[in-house]
This record gives sequence, C-alpha cells and structure tokens, in this order.
Amino acid sequence: MNKLLLMCMSVLVGGAIIGGLVVVGGPQHARLAQQDSQRLSDLRTLHRHLMCLGHPRKPLPQALADDSYCPGMRPGLRDVLTQGDPATGAPYAYHRLSDTAFEVCATLALDPAEARKAAFDQDTIALRANDTLCFIGDRAGSVH
Repeated sequence: MNKLLLMCMSVLVGGAIIGGLVVVGGPQHARLAQQDSQRLSDLRTLHRHLMCLGHPRKPLPQALADDSYCPGMRPGLRDVLTQGDPATGAPYAYHRLSDTAFEVCATLALDPAEARKAAFDQDTIALRANDTLCFIGDRAGSVH
C-alpha cells in the first residue's frame, strides 16, 4: 500500500513539474526571452544615440560607429556597437533612410508582435518581415 501511494505521489509530482515547464516554457524559453529583452534595450540605446547626433540639418552617419560624439551618450553604447546581438554577435542592422530618417533592427527569437505590444515606446517600433523588429526615427521632427 505504501509503495503504491509513493508511486502515485511520484507520478503526480513529476506531472506537475512537466506541466509547469510546458506552461512557462522552461529554461530555453527564458534564455530566449532574456536575449530578446537585451536586443530591445540595445535598439533603444542605438535609437537614442542616433536621435541625439547633431541637429536636424546635419546628416545621419552612413554606418553605425562609436566615434560620433553625442552629449548624452550612454556608457553602454560602445558595448552595443562592438558586441552586437547577444546570441550571435552580429551587428544590429542600421538603415539610413534619408539625411534625417533611420531605422535600427534586430531579429528576435520569440514573437516580435508580443515584444512590440509589451514595449512602452510603441510609436517608434515597426515590425518587418517575419521576426524582425525595428526602432524608427526621424530627426527632422525632433528639437535638439
């Protein structure tokens, strides 16, 4: 009788553990969510930096570089530029759309639509093909 009870309790506990992992996604899902969170933070840093560079009449740089001076440059900018994506190390995509407009993009591991909904700065975020999320900016409308 005790063995049967022990076996039933073991199956019940094991089922609860497996069920919990299915619901929350397990450690792999948590790791991907953390990487996506870092990507969003990095894109915000790059967006702020590009919005800060110069004034609306000064053209945006052709490529991302850490040698541009911005009075409000965050200390982590150099790390974002040199380390890139937290999972692959690839640099973030920078698209200069005009002298004042740009977008910086990253490929997310999880659902980018969910990441966009969770972000507090939705008006500067655009979803691109598949799993790409971009922060967009136009300095022509900003006052510096």
